[in-house]
Amino acid sequence: MNAETTIYSVPSGLNMETRVLQHNKSRLAVRLEGVYWQQLEQLAKAGKQSLSAHVHSLLSRVPDKQNRASFLRCHCLQALNSQLQHNVSFPGGSNLGEIITACPSPVFVVSRDRKIVAFNPAFVSSVLEAMKDEDGDQPASPRLTFNQPFKKIVEYLADNPNKVVSGQVGFMTDTATLQRSVRFALLDRSLGARSPVVVFVEAS
Repeated sequence: MNAETTIYSVPSGLNMETRVLQHNKSRLAVRLEGVYWQQLEQLAKAGKQSLSAHVHSLLSRVPDKQNRASFLRCHCLQALNSQLQHNVSFPGGSNLGEIITACPSPVFVVSRDRKIVAFNPAFVSSVLEAMKDEDGDQPASPRLTFNQPFKKIVEYLADNPNKVVSGQVGFMTDTATLQRSVRFALLDRSLGARSPVVVFVEAS
């Protein structure tokens, strides 16, 4: 069967931006994708801080040898996971954030249009960390390649209650490739083929 490729990304936010931030006579330059700057701006606003003050406060905790851009990306991911715990839910009372965050295995959730809508900290550490580039930066938008048509996976799961589907998913960037065995399951079976799919990444 032909593989299908799905890109988890925010296309308008993938361009790299370098910003010079000054706070209390301290000045620093940080280079990040636009989508991370958008998230940092929202977090700063929520904390009633300027972007410069917020970023300086975060980076004051970073050891000298740690990559500042990677630290800020991880901070954004952790903040998003926290938001998911409170804000993302599906019919039947299933709370997506609580489900995936509590799972010790790497997990990500794919919507019916084949886009990643959430993932847990274990996915960050086992998949995204393993795909760091030469500068130690995690990928902002790994491409996903399924070894069988995603539509067929969802249809089978909807027609076969309490079943899971084993398969392979390839995670790819321009500089790194990672392949993992996975298991697919529906998040809410009452929704049938419209349900988001939970993908459990098996240990390599």
